[in-house]
Amino acid sequence: MSTIQSKALTDSFRAFASQASPILHIHTNEDYEEALEFVEYLFDLAEDSENDPLNDLITIISRSIEEYESNQQELVKFEQEAQAMDPSISMLRTLLNQLPNGGCSPKRFIPSFLASAAKQA
Repeated sequence: MSTIQSKALTDSFRAFASQASPILHIHTNEDYEEALEFVEYLFDLAEDSENDPLNDLITIISRSIEEYESNQQELVKFEQEAQAMDPSISMLRTLLNQLPNGGCSPKRFIPSFLASAAKQA
């Protein structure tokens, strides 16, 4: 690579890093939410091809998101609880949470033995 190309690439990267700093180095919940929204936008835009450079950008931002999440006690605790949970119970809990709240108890929709299993979890 020539010196001119190296300088142009370095300058381009510095401009990108300056513009993308809040999502490359996430420090606040606002930065985190912005990064999540941007990755979602990129998912819609990127082609399903390993040659699409947007997939590299998704990888870079996803690493920043993962690093931020790994330093958030609340998210770490949630992840640990989710990993330790029996998958059938977590699925049941998800289904129970989706029931309408209009005075309908889980027992009206789900056999009592399943409802009691969800309460034990």
